[in-house]
Amino acid sequence: RRAAAPRRQLALRVGTRHRMPATASATVSEALLSSLGISLRRSGEAPLGDYIRPNDTVAVFYVGTRTADGELIDSAQREHGQDALVVRVGSRQVLLGWEMALLAMRERERATILLPASLVAYGAKGKPPKVPPNTDL
Repeated sequence: RRAAAPRRQLALRVGTRHRMPATASATVSEALLSSLGISLRRSGEAPLGDYIRPNDTVAVFYVGTRTADGELIDSAQREHGQDALVVRVGSRQVLLGWEMALLAMRERERATILLPASLVAYGAKGKPPKVPPNTDL
């Protein structure tokens, strides 16, 4: 079902369970993501769905790895025992950089997200044992 991508940091597909009124533009711009060191690499066909907005509840199908060595650190299936992680965007259930990237995406979109440790990942503390300090994801 999911195609493997080389050095995938956070590969995800987004589906929506609850929607606020539709919006024609992203809440967070790709320019803002880039200024924070977040890379959003879209894959597949252009999505037709609405942009994700704060307080939307989304189902995220993801695999998280370390940038340096590709080591698996997390996935919806492995960590949560389900195909998708259900997240209310803006509730800080996931890393800040991940939430920001979601706000630049549309429903049913597929993307790879690269998160720098310094601003939007686990930073100097890391998340032992899987994520050492200052690890990009």
